[in-house]
Amino acid sequence: MRAAASIDLSKTHDMSETDIAKKLDIAQAAVSKYLSGNYSASVKRLVSVVQEKRLQEPVVLAILSGKDDEKIADLIDVAASNKDLIEIALRP
Repeated sequence: MRAAASIDLSKTHDMSETDIAKKLDIAQAAVSKYLSGNYSASVKRLVSVVQEKRLQEPVVLAILSGKDDEKIADLIDVAASNKDLIEIALRP
């Protein structure tokens, strides 16, 4: 979820890695890794599904509209609990 939101915020909304990291409560190095696409095939598969289903959009919109960190974290949790994502994550 954070990878897809990072990509969206960077590429579509021209947000800096530092700002994305602050809003998603992750290290700037993690954002850099997400943006480079330098992660495992299973994570790439999950990111692809998130983007296809546009599950990152509520998180991105909350960040862009200035919602507080707790609301953003709640939206990430809700999106990450999507049944399709869980099934994909559990595949070998």
